[in-house]
Amino acid sequence: MALGGVLCIARGNPTEGVALLRRAIERLQAEKHHALTTALHGALADGLLKIGEVNEAASVVDAGLVLSEACGETLNLPELLRARGEICLQATPADIAAAERSFNLSLQEARAQSTVSLELRSAMGLAQLWSNQGKTAAAVDLLKGVRQRFTEGFQTADLMRVDQLLATLEQGSNPASIRSRR
Repeated sequence: MALGGVLCIARGNPTEGVALLRRAIERLQAEKHHALTTALHGALADGLLKIGEVNEAASVVDAGLVLSEACGETLNLPELLRARGEICLQATPADIAAAERSFNLSLQEARAQSTVSLELRSAMGLAQLWSNQGKTAAAVDLLKGVRQRFTEGFQTADLMRVDQLLATLEQGSNPASIRSRR
């Protein structure tokens, strides 16, 4: 059920995905299966953002971070922190400083875990933020530094998205259109 929810969100049906993830998390929590739950909190938060439920997404990420701390589970910490950064950007009003802190913490945690795929996702969020602040060169350097470490998986959604973002940044365009496709 949970993986079906994640897949629905990835395939552009966040409403159904959110419903499935809510039920799955509820069931996992009732059965005290906390190992998978933190990862699902991140996925649920992403789905909630896609349907415009920013406040609920923030609550879900906070609950995931609390659970991560309580269980000592840090594997999904980079993704939860990245999601928090995205939430800060979509909040009204946006909290740019908090978003940047969250993306940087996510990058640090992903690097500490040597999870380059999560580092890439965090780098994309931070690079888009920097680009919007006029720090395009720093954004490009960050993305290229992470991107060059990949030797396979070039057809994955994240690598195709980072290639699009790099092309947009190098042309001097606004990357906001890339963000809207996430």
